Amino acid sequence: MTAPHLLWLVLSDDLTTLNRAVGLLRRHNVALAGLNTVPGPEPHMVTLTAVVRCHQPALTRAVNQLRKVVGVRDGATVALSPPAAPAGAESEQPPTSEGVQ
Repeated sequence: MTAPHLLWLVLSDDLTTLNRAVGLLRRHNVALAGLNTVPGPEPHMVTLTAVVRCHQPALTRAVNQLRKVVGVRDGATVALSPPAAPAGAESEQPPTSEGVQ
C-alpha cells in the first residue's frame, strides 16, 4: 500500500524547471494529492510542496533524480502519519439490547 508523503523542493522560478520537476514525478508514477508553490528563501526561487502517494523506494529514487534536474536546488520528503481518531471515538460502544424487555 502506498503511504502519503510530503515532498519539498526548492527550485528556480522559471516554468521550465517546474515542468521538468512535475514531468519527472509523472514518469515515476507518483500520485500527487496536492501541490503548492510559494516564494522561496531567495529571490527568483520557489518552494514547491506536494502531498504524494507513493512507495518509499520509488519516491527516494524520484527525489534523488529531482536533485540532479537543472534549476532544482534542494529536495526532501517526510512521511505523513495517518490522521488520529477523535479522543472519544474508541470509548464509544454501540448500544446493546441487554436490559431491554
